[in-house]
Amino acid sequence: MNASDIIDNCLRAIGESNTSSPSEMSRVQCLAHINQAYQNIIGPKLKIYKNATPTVTVGVFPVPSDFLEIVSVWDGTLDDGVELEEIYDLADKAKDDAECTQYFVADEETIWIYGQTPTTTVTIYYFAQPAALTDSLSSYPTKLNKKFHQNAFTTYIKMIISKERNESDYFTLQAEWLDILDEIGDLKSSCFQQKIWW
Repeated sequence: MNASDIIDNCLRAIGESNTSSPSEMSRVQCLAHINQAYQNIIGPKLKIYKNATPTVTVGVFPVPSDFLEIVSVWDGTLDDGVELEEIYDLADKAKDDAECTQYFVADEETIWIYGQTPTTTVTIYYFAQPAALTDSLSSYPTKLNKKFHQNAFTTYIKMIISKERNESDYFTLQAEWLDILDEIGDLKSSCFQQKIWW
């Protein structure tokens, strides 16, 4: 289902009869909520696996703009490189003359490298956000299984409006939303494991 149709369905689900010019939630607002759900809430469950070769400057490099979660960092690649050790506390960092190379995810924007300087190009493997949708007939949530295209977004928008209206069905919708997220996560985890092991 394309994003324009998803917006129409979401607006109808909250009682808007004119989806071209809705009164309670604009198409722009609806799309912003849909993208929040798709990129930042559903996104981590989709396990979109990517890699990048950032430029390391004085032991620091930026994470890709679509970065959600680190998988691993390599001096080289999975095929011919050496995996860097991740540390979670700066107290554990190696000295510059250490035998190993470590990395630390400093924030959502940068990764720091400690110990030996990598000898080749650094490759980061990570889970990424899906691309944002636009209010268009050619924009699709391609990373999400089609069976979720209507129900996931409609439930999310109904939940938001229900909370704003202080309606009693908010908690029921929230439970439905969480069930949908679990189902998406279970489906993607199963597919991701099969891709890795088979």
